[in-house]
Amino acid sequence: INLNSEESAEKLNSSVDVTSELPVDVSEYENTTEEKVNFVTSQGDERLGLASVVSKIQSSVVAINVTGTASYYYYTYPTEGSGSGVIVSESGYIVTNNHVVSGGNNITVFLADGTSYPAKLVASDSVTDIAVLKIEAKDLNAAVMGDSSTLRVGDFALAIGNPLGEYQGSVTLGIVSALNREIQLNNETHTMFQVDAAISPGNSGGGMFDSNGMLIGIVTAKTVSEDVEGLGFVL
Repeated sequence: INLNSEESAEKLNSSVDVTSELPVDVSEYENTTEEKVNFVTSQGDERLGLASVVSKIQSSVVAINVTGTASYYYYTYPTEGSGSGVIVSESGYIVTNNHVVSGGNNITVFLADGTSYPAKLVASDSVTDIAVLKIEAKDLNAAVMGDSSTLRVGDFALAIGNPLGEYQGSVTLGIVSALNREIQLNNETHTMFQVDAAISPGNSGGGMFDSNGMLIGIVTAKTVSEDVEGLGFVL
């Protein structure tokens, strides 16, 4: 087209009424954008998303730091690891993975507000990979237990934890990808459900919640490979 010609300019300036070719009457949808999309400012509580759910449950997940010693022939050296845990009682009982605290001599729990407490290992089980800690605190925000037996593939899954031992309180969102996966962990077989929420080292022991903020599992494992992405497993 020669854009300098008057004929071409007339063609470019002309328009086609595409709505006349549609099988429905679109007139009722005209100029209704502001009415159909109602984003409330920070002064309201009706924004889209799960912020209101997260705000209620985020403080029920803690960061855990573990120090200990290990030996190699005649040489003993210090070890340090990190993970996550979930508060299950207002009086300070916390559930985590056994592999997070196994072999540790000193366990420190960090609450969401930054307060730290020494923790006592109350019970642990390598077969189920579950451990229970106790800190001397009260009036904590305990997680509300859900029922993982009612989960469906496609349900939302919120993971809260301490990825890399540096980013306490991180929240990631995914869905339940599959149920009843048989996973080998530390030479034991566990039945878990699979999620695609982002999970990193340090998330172990953290909480997996449904879209109502109910605790539905403990984040336990992730398949790590250059060829794998979004493959996490929850007890």
